Amino acid sequence: DRLSEAISVRNRTGAVVENGRLFPKSWQTYQIIARLEAGLDWLYQSCGKLLARLAAFSRSDFVTRHAYLFASLILLGTLLWLGRALDWTTFPTAWQLNLQDPVDTAVLWLRDNLFEFEAGPFLLGTRPFSNFVILKLLDPLDAFFQEFLSWPALILGVALLAYWVSGWRLALGGAVVLFCVGLLGMWELALVTLSQTIVAVFFSLVIALPLGVWAAKSDVVTAVLRPILDFLQTIPAFVYLVPVVMLFNVGRVPGIMASVLYALPPAIRLTNLGIRQASPEAVEAALAFGSTSRQLLFKVQLPLALPSIMTGINQTVMMVLAMVVVAGMVGGAGLGLEAVNGLARNQLGQGIEAGLAIVILAVVIDRLLLAGAARSSVKSEK
Repeated sequence: DRLSEAISVRNRTGAVVENGRLFPKSWQTYQIIARLEAGLDWLYQSCGKLLARLAAFSRSDFVTRHAYLFASLILLGTLLWLGRALDWTTFPTAWQLNLQDPVDTAVLWLRDNLFEFEAGPFLLGTRPFSNFVILKLLDPLDAFFQEFLSWPALILGVALLAYWVSGWRLALGGAVVLFCVGLLGMWELALVTLSQTIVAVFFSLVIALPLGVWAAKSDVVTAVLRPILDFLQTIPAFVYLVPVVMLFNVGRVPGIMASVLYALPPAIRLTNLGIRQASPEAVEAALAFGSTSRQLLFKVQLPLALPSIMTGINQTVMMVLAMVVVAGMVGGAGLGLEAVNGLARNQLGQGIEAGLAIVILAVVIDRLLLAGAARSSVKSEK
């Protein structure tokens, strides 16, 4: 009786507590009795709160608040039962779409029709483009780095550039690690990789910067580019090799084109972001003084977006270098091909030497670009 009465009362005042005592009041002087009564009082309160919550519980309100959950569970249970009953454990073959044949047909058509064709006085196609990249870009760069520029001059030039953008620590560190590339016996191959990286970054920026500016000026272009860039950023790196090999065969050019596709998204996104985040006050002031759209872009928005654009360029270079080994699998010369050959011949040391040289190149270029971005950011703030 006392237990039920104590539990039924939510507000336990002093009188209620005294009425619910299990032992006489005179016994409260004993410590063991007082502790027992305190424990019972806590038990009464806990049970009372629990029963109060259960009494306030409404099944209809609970179902109403969680209608989506119950509907989902019912639908899922029904589908599980139907799947077991109708043997829906595998996807129906008749519903599958065959993309392989039309894609192969399209690639074969592109390969046959874009290999070489005349457009007035010009000879266009994948073959003339490959010849242009090799004869007009890669070969002159290779000749400049390997025949005209001596290795001490290159190391000193990198050190002077590092000192100008950052200070003596970066200059000393860059010179030391580049010297280590020569100690590894990878100097010539590193210069070949550097030439390919410069060409790939050049093509990436020629495509990415105008698209980034266009996307910053138009929400429609941004909406169109977003799924394309998401697709380019999510597919595996090896997948880029499939279309470029079909169009350009094997060699250095398909490796460069795969690197360009892989490195485009960050430059486009960060150029778009930098222009959109340009100071509204500066843009409004430029418009108030009668700036044209061209003046606004080149004299206000692009200078303010330069730190973001430099970050995009840095990411582009890093992603191009990340494709070096992948490009080596389709005949790309340089350190990537050296690493692939080491793997194919089971020569771990050769692969490690090439990999270390790639890492050194990436770190030096990354530090230089980051320091340049920080320097441009300080200038833009001034």
